[in-house]
Amino acid sequence: MREIRLAWSTEVQERLHMAWPHTLWFPDTPTTRAGLERARDTGLSAFGLGTHWIEEREA
Repeated sequence: MREIRLAWSTEVQERLHMAWPHTLWFPDTPTTRAGLERARDTGLSAFGLGTHWIEEREA
């Protein structure tokens, strides 16, 4: 099963005073992927290119 999560750069972590660089892992379903893509796109709009991405793994 594939899993995905939203991740962001250390620059974003520092600007928002966060201690974690990503969200939890979720099953890679069309609904979950669409939600994480929207969140990634929102982050990119707010912080710039290369600051947010979706990571994938085989679980």
